[in-house]
Amino acid sequence: MCFSAQVSFALAAVLAAAGYMSLQQVRHKAFRMAAWVPIFFAMQQCAEGLLWLALQQGWNTIWVDVLPMIFMFFAAVIWPFWIPVSLYMIEYYKRIVLHVHNEKNLLGLWLESVFGSVLAIILLYLFGRYGFTATIVEHHIRYDFKSLPFEWPQALTLIYCIPVIGSFFISSERFFRIFGYGLLVFASISYVVWKFWFTSIWCFFAAVLSAGVVVYMRRQK
Repeated sequence: MCFSAQVSFALAAVLAAAGYMSLQQVRHKAFRMAAWVPIFFAMQQCAEGLLWLALQQGWNTIWVDVLPMIFMFFAAVIWPFWIPVSLYMIEYYKRIVLHVHNEKNLLGLWLESVFGSVLAIILLYLFGRYGFTATIVEHHIRYDFKSLPFEWPQALTLIYCIPVIGSFFISSERFFRIFGYGLLVFASISYVVWKFWFTSIWCFFAAVLSAGVVVYMRRQK
C-alpha cells in the first residue's frame, strides 16, 4: 500500500489469519470461495510488500518485473471473476438448500459472473501482452502498463467496478450489501484523493474490509 513494506506485510498476516479462521467456519462448500477472499488479499498484499523492498533496495530486475504482475493478476483477473461467482454460489445454496425465493438475485449474480469472467479474460490478455511496471512516487506505489498503445480510458475503471462492487448490491445477504457500500465509499475516496495511485490505495482498503468475512462465516455457522 502507500506507507511501507511493513504495513503490507502486517496486513497480509492479519488477513491470512482471518482467512484461515473463515475456512474453519465453512459449513458448506458453497461458502468456500468467499472464505478464500481474505487469503487471496493476503497474497496480494504480500506481493506488494515484497515489491516495496525490491524497489527500495534495488533487487534483481526480475523481481521488479514479476511482482507487479502478481499484484495486478489479483486486481485485474481474480477479483472480477471471483467476487461475483463466490456470491452466486452462496445465493445458489440459499435457493436449493434453504428454498429461499431469490431468483432475481440468482439471475443478477449469474449475469455479473459472466460479465466479470469476460472482463477478466480481456484484462488478462492486456496485461499478459503489455505487462506492468511499478514505481514509488511520493511514498505510494503506482502501477502502469509498460507499453499500452492507447491511453487507459477512465470508463474502463467504472466498467471494472460493475462486477467487483455491483455484485454485492445484488446479493440477498445484508452483510454483503453493507460490504458493497464500504467498497463503494473507499473506491470513491481513493479515486478522488489518490487518483494517481488508485489501484494500490483501493486494493489496500478492500483488503482491510475483507477481514470481515470471518464475521460472516461465524454468523452462518
